[in-house]
Amino acid sequence: MAVQAIPFAVQSYRARSVALDAQRCVNFYAESEPKDAKSPVGVWGCPGMVPFAQCGAGPVQGMCMMGGVLYVVSGQALYRVDADGSSVELGATWVTGPVSMDTNGTELVWVDGESGWHYSVAGGVQRITDENFYPADNVVYFDTYFVFNRSGTQQFFLSPEGGLLPFDGTQFASKEATADPLLAVVNTHEQLLLFGASRTEVWYDAGNAPPAFPFQRFDGAFIQRGIAGPHAHCLEDNTTFFLGDDGMFYRLSGFQPQRVSTHATEGAWQAYPTMRDARCFSYTLEGHKFVNLLFPSAPASWVFDVATGLWHERESWAGASADSSIGRWRGNAAIMAYGRVLVGDCLGGTVGQVSFQVYTELGATMRGMIVSPPIHDTRRRVFMQRFELDVETGVGLPGAATTRSVAYAPMGVVLSSPARLAHAGAPSGSPASIANLLASMWVCLPDDGGVPGGLLVGNAPTLDGGPGFAVLLADDPAGGGAQVVIRAWDAGGNPIVAASYGYAGWSGWVNVQVSLSPALQQVQVYANDVALVPAGVTWSSALPVANPGAQSWIVAPSDGTGNPPGVLADPAFGGHTAGEGTHWVNTSPMPDQFGNMISRDPVGNVNAVSQAGAIAWSLPYATIQADVVSQIGAVTNWFSSGATPSVLMQGQYLAIATGFGSWYVGLSVYRLNDGAAPAFLGFVRYWTSALGVDDGDGRCFLAGAQTIDDPILMVQDGWPGTVKNVCVFPSISQIVSGAARTGGLGGLYPSLGNTATWAACQVPQINYAYPAALGTNLLTQWAYNGNVGFFLPDGEGGTNHYLYFSRGDMAANAVAGGNANSEIANVIGPACPDGAMVRIAMGAVSYDALIEANFAKNGATSFTATLPMYSIDNANWVNGAGAAQIPFSDEYAYITTGQPGGTDVYGGQPGLMPIPGTSHWLVTFLKVGRSDSQANLSGASVWDTVRTFVYAGGKAVQLGGAVSGEAYAGAADWSGYTLPGSTGVWGDWNAVAYVRDDTVLVFGNMYGTAAGAYPAPEGAQYCTRFGTLALAVAQLADLFIATPPAPVDLSVVANRRLFRSAAGGARYPGADGSVPLGVAPPVFLTVAPGTQVDTFANNGGSGGPFALSGTLDAAESNPPGSTYQEVMDQAANTPVGADPQIMLDWSDDGARTWSALRLCRSMGRQGEYLTRLRWMKLGQARQRVLRLQVTDPVRRNLIGFYLDIEAGMD
Repeated sequence: MAVQAIPFAVQSYRARSVALDAQRCVNFYAESEPKDAKSPVGVWGCPGMVPFAQCGAGPVQGMCMMGGVLYVVSGQALYRVDADGSSVELGATWVTGPVSMDTNGTELVWVDGESGWHYSVAGGVQRITDENFYPADNVVYFDTYFVFNRSGTQQFFLSPEGGLLPFDGTQFASKEATADPLLAVVNTHEQLLLFGASRTEVWYDAGNAPPAFPFQRFDGAFIQRGIAGPHAHCLEDNTTFFLGDDGMFYRLSGFQPQRVSTHATEGAWQAYPTMRDARCFSYTLEGHKFVNLLFPSAPASWVFDVATGLWHERESWAGASADSSIGRWRGNAAIMAYGRVLVGDCLGGTVGQVSFQVYTELGATMRGMIVSPPIHDTRRRVFMQRFELDVETGVGLPGAATTRSVAYAPMGVVLSSPARLAHAGAPSGSPASIANLLASMWVCLPDDGGVPGGLLVGNAPTLDGGPGFAVLLADDPAGGGAQVVIRAWDAGGNPIVAASYGYAGWSGWVNVQVSLSPALQQVQVYANDVALVPAGVTWSSALPVANPGAQSWIVAPSDGTGNPPGVLADPAFGGHTAGEGTHWVNTSPMPDQFGNMISRDPVGNVNAVSQAGAIAWSLPYATIQADVVSQIGAVTNWFSSGATPSVLMQGQYLAIATGFGSWYVGLSVYRLNDGAAPAFLGFVRYWTSALGVDDGDGRCFLAGAQTIDDPILMVQDGWPGTVKNVCVFPSISQIVSGAARTGGLGGLYPSLGNTATWAACQVPQINYAYPAALGTNLLTQWAYNGNVGFFLPDGEGGTNHYLYFSRGDMAANAVAGGNANSEIANVIGPACPDGAMVRIAMGAVSYDALIEANFAKNGATSFTATLPMYSIDNANWVNGAGAAQIPFSDEYAYITTGQPGGTDVYGGQPGLMPIPGTSHWLVTFLKVGRSDSQANLSGASVWDTVRTFVYAGGKAVQLGGAVSGEAYAGAADWSGYTLPGSTGVWGDWNAVAYVRDDTVLVFGNMYGTAAGAYPAPEGAQYCTRFGTLALAVAQLADLFIATPPAPVDLSVVANRRLFRSAAGGARYPGADGSVPLGVAPPVFLTVAPGTQVDTFANNGGSGGPFALSGTLDAAESNPPGSTYQEVMDQAANTPVGADPQIMLDWSDDGARTWSALRLCRSMGRQGEYLTRLRWMKLGQARQRVLRLQVTDPVRRNLIGFYLDIEAGMD
């Protein structure tokens, strides 16, 4: 498998069962990035800390600003800290723990639960000894009063208005609604929050004049939650955060506490000896508001990031060794002062400054650790071939220079039509006249008998005309055409040279090097170090090659013809079967691997029709029944409607849905053969009274990437009524294994522990209802416009379910009646009256996960849920210019005249075909001109229109435009049958357009009243070879184009070694491509190490980025590599961090124990920005947790995590 991005730890979430999740972020935090960023989430190392001020021996117990000056309670004294970091002790105190501090601008007051203190510039530090002052845990300044809670009681009391002393013994009140003690007082939004041990009240300044108490309770503002301890609160993000008495962490929204903690954090906290000593404080860094929750007795420190809603942990070390961890962060308090984030140290009297310039804490080692979520493959063993970490590199500290050998292997990318790379105008710095051209590229153009492989590179407007140049590489399947073409033109568009070469070695990666020098009339082409002999070279001029500034440079797939991507109509009727008097229906959206159409008749017989209109094979319903009986024994009450066939896995397998008995719904799997009936492989079934196979229900698709191991999805009717469902069945591999034949679900999952009784081949009913009313009266593919939709990969491991509703669907459902779909009639139709593509993002569909979640250790036999809500997806079905193509503008328009009229629309069942070697699909829509035939052709012939899209990861780009042509002519193609005439229509049902190799095929079934009679030959099946599809695929890597001042002679071996080693591997050209010639070329397209594949378009050369239209995929393989010598900063006395290391180890038992093997990789010495971090061959496990740790004092910014895994046995 290719290396894939994987989710890694972005938070600390250690579940109750660590086997479920044990992820941790210690001294790391996550940051969400823009959509166009390299990675959606970065994981940044928490900054270090440098000394700012020293305030005695500590620890620091509290900090407060007054009059623009910072005051710190450290140890048993109060200190003033100035902006330059100098500190002065102001007086001794007798505090015993954390303090609460506030000020009115002239008096600074602090309390610790046992004593109270105050300071003023005039009076110095003094203890509050007034007889009406009581021990308090909290003090806040509120509307000219200092407000204190009386420790251990429900009471709170006030200082005199506008001052501090003396206290009036009558100025007190009680938290009166409940009898729990008052623990904390908070001033927020001109209100006073009185946090009790179990409930919280809200008070306000009512303005009552003395001797009355000035504050009153806010009636109706009552918070049904208390606080864990006196210091478990802080103000941040314009609200109050607090640790509740129930062990949950909240933020207030008005007077409503909103939970922001998680089950995992809460589970950890509740395991601590106490939560009463919890402290809460906050600070802001680079837009992140960090709310810190400290548990001193645990010890532990947790941090809530308001920006992301995620929790991480902080941990400090007292020294350099692992056993010097103090278990918690050393920060006791934090404050913004003098434009800095300052932190009070719990280990001493230092006030530290948070700094991204260091990654130690006051000189002590700072360990960063992240632990991944479990990596698994639904209970099967996972083989970990490679783990890659994309990290900010080149962060090492300075050291002495040395070198090391580094492996280099470029990453291959795949371009398939209509995707292309284009540079708007000439690359920056490239000359207007090119005297010499040097190009090198690694390409792979395998001839797999399918889509042509080819690549076009250059700046010429077309392959046949200048000004500019063009390099064409093509794998000609016929073997008779030129394989390499070089052409160049001068500024006037006059030809300079035209050269062509034959080559037949495209099946693997090939390094193609081209050197062109018009002045010397020399063109050289080498493929894998072999000089190609030209089939023809014509020199017409010695002028330089033109490079107009406004003329784009392109890199695009090419089929070698120069034709633009799209359908080239050239209809030729292939033939038809004899009308048998019974109509065939339910054409599969995909042909079999031999190019045949698969259909069924109303009683369940299945057949295949070839491109010549001949019956390739038949599978009688009786045979299908016998195959089922062979698995489960005698069957009664077979459904008269028969069986629905669906072609799966690129035409290799046939899935047939059958119904029988008391509403059995069964699924048989066959292997498709060339010219012979399919071979039966296996069977599974539901037992249900809620579903039934009738009139075309039972269409099957595959989920996810549509492999043999992905679940089968079946669209079914729900009974009673005609409400559609999407049912989930086991994968092809599970069905053909035969494990379900004995014991049904128990045979498939012997250790599941389900207690129900399962018959042979019986599996649970798993079905999803459509959202809203979308599934009601959703038509089956019985008539031409029927629609059960289609399923395609979403590009992220999940499944998108699409339903196309034409203009005709909208009109039909707008008419009130029993068959109207209310969602289309009332919502979709009014919004999109001319047609809509509806998308339901199903996400990942895992049969193993569904079974484990719903049927383990219970007696359940069914599971029902609802699909996610749909969206209108018209904007993602576009043409090459990005304009939406749905609704199709040519519906309700005549094909032959182009004029509005008729009711011809595109069918809701497009043809589907994967493009070999890519994750792309061809989706081909067909409009049959039945109205056009009636209105304009007197029924003598029928014209069709075809549109083909290339689909990848949720986006589809149309290849060219809509193309029309005559599908068949009655007199010539249907000799012996009665034509429908000008008042009739052809009974052309279930027509579908397929792309087979590069041929567009239109198959259909005829439906009429009798064989050989009007309106159509009943039961006949036909094929029209509609035309060809100009489409190409190219795999390439390290595309280098330079315009050197002097010719580069490729006959010199050393020049060829600039790009290809003697052993045949790719040479390292440098990040900007400057290694071969000493300067960066205008064009160097490569995937930078550790980045996503679409960075290929960024252009590491000097000419500026290319624009990508369409999508890029990672190639199935990469070119061979080589090694090069890299300069390092290393010496025997290298300081710590000169070669910073990140360590990987793992756990196979849910993070309980860790591997003895710990593998370190360098994050790059200073300036080594191309360092790539890889761990190879990490073995196998059923479930594995990875752990990364960094202790070197350098930046540790993690950007992406990638894993190459293969699934093994259960």
